[in-house]
Amino acid sequence: MIKLTPGDKAWLVISLWVSLYDIWAFKSKKESLSGSFQRSLLDSRRMPATATFWIYLVGHLYGVIPKRYDPLRRWFETSHDIWTLRK
Repeated sequence: MIKLTPGDKAWLVISLWVSLYDIWAFKSKKESLSGSFQRSLLDSRRMPATATFWIYLVGHLYGVIPKRYDPLRRWFETSHDIWTLRK
């Protein structure tokens, strides 16, 4: 059996919440999170902020942003020792 870390559990909760919300939104004819994200990318006023945040988030999650440019990684490394869990 796979042992889940707190981070694994958090990702499962986030994924489940997004999926359930999108299903609820579809059934109740409301805007889904996916739809909201796509709409913000099509809005010329919102697109720069949305795209910048998304690019940063993906870069952070993949670990391709150098530490000096990644405020979350710098904060985690100085306040928590979680990056030592990488193998």
